Amino acid sequence: PKKRRWEVNGAIQPNIVHAVYFVDPTEESRPLLEKIQEGQFVALHGARASGKSTRVHQIQKQLNDEGYPFKNPNFTLEQVQFLYKEFEDEYNLTIDQE
Repeated sequence: PKKRRWEVNGAIQPNIVHAVYFVDPTEESRPLLEKIQEGQFVALHGARASGKSTRVHQIQKQLNDEGYPFKNPNFTLEQVQFLYKEFEDEYNLTIDQE
């Protein structure tokens, strides 16, 4: 067997799960998964390096495996600007940029 390593300061991506030590959040994520499946809005918050991104990757895989389409909405600056512009145009608003 290959030697595992510790992964710090970053999300544990699905492609490295087999190569690192980590606490599998599957059981603790069941209530979160159920809320998502019910269509509820959910948000994760916690201390830095507490497993938030790792949990999102794990939930994404579970949802995809169960047939739910899921994409983590990490937007680029251009995408955010586009969304604000669409909102501004649709509601005839002026949004000041700071």
